[in-house]
Amino acid sequence: MNKPLRFSSAASLVVLGSVIAGCAAPQARLGAASHIGAKADQEVGLATRALAALNSNNVPAAIDFAERAVAKTPSESNFRALLGNAYFAGGRFHSAEQAYRDSLTLSPNQPQLVLKLALVQIAQGKSGEAVAMLNATRGMLDTSDYGLALALAGRPGDAIAVLDYAARQVGADATVRQNLALAHALAGDWSQARTIAAQDVPAGQLDARIQQWMQLAKPAHASDQVAALVGVSPAAVDAGQPVQLALNKGPNQQAQAVPAAQPQAQVMVEAVVPAPAPAPVPVEPAVVAAAVPPAPPPARPTIATMAANAYTGAKAAIASVLPHSQAPAPKPAKPRFTAAVQRATAVRR
Repeated sequence: MNKPLRFSSAASLVVLGSVIAGCAAPQARLGAASHIGAKADQEVGLATRALAALNSNNVPAAIDFAERAVAKTPSESNFRALLGNAYFAGGRFHSAEQAYRDSLTLSPNQPQLVLKLALVQIAQGKSGEAVAMLNATRGMLDTSDYGLALALAGRPGDAIAVLDYAARQVGADATVRQNLALAHALAGDWSQARTIAAQDVPAGQLDARIQQWMQLAKPAHASDQVAALVGVSPAAVDAGQPVQLALNKGPNQQAQAVPAAQPQAQVMVEAVVPAPAPAPVPVEPAVVAAAVPPAPPPARPTIATMAANAYTGAKAAIASVLPHSQAPAPKPAKPRFTAAVQRATAVRR
């Protein structure tokens, strides 16, 4: 672990308030920061050993014991908070975020855990998410911690507005004033930062304090400020907490707890389609034929009708050719023609 920025004991309490007290930084002790619930002896024993390992700066052992405690009692929020502290101490910010989220899911009313969650998000470059969460939980956070987190999230102007108001209230302590000074420093107002810091920092330590803040003001990476303040080194690789430890609460946690779906399962899901509507039953042709009687065939003309039509047509043709004056007067049908028609009709019958 790289040598962290060394604040004096007073400076650690002033600048970070109770944040450092719960993050297992080398210059701070966890002590009562993690309250272990009354569980079975084995689980409490694992958590106690994890806490002792953190206090002795044996981070790998602390992570191992804390993970085992969570695996045995996954519904204990304090075990998950302790696991988050162990990850945080090891610079595993992504893993710490998962553990803190799970703990807050089980027990939302944990202001210090909300603050730590915001810090590990800021360390990962998730400043927007951190600010949104801080604003959503503003009512449960200490003003000094809230302002400091805003400053670290890249909102020093907002932090100054919050902390300046708090610092003017009756009973405001050194924590509020020093966080206000740091917010001015992160905003680039070094004169104001020095003036405010001088109210609580001895004159012989003031220059050193300003130098430390100058290092914080120009981080090379998103994690540098948080890592320097709590005295940890960011882990080179952080794959997240083991999948089997994820809390199955809500879609996000379930997605972390369940391994990637098998290809066959995916195909089965995609193949599920709504059943097609039943096809209409065709009407039987026989029923239709029975329902609608066929039209009768046209009557065949008789020979008498054909002869009469032929006579009428011939007479009209002659009338169209001859002048009107020459048109012969119609004559009654000759008996022989009638007889011929009768004979034809008789033959037909």
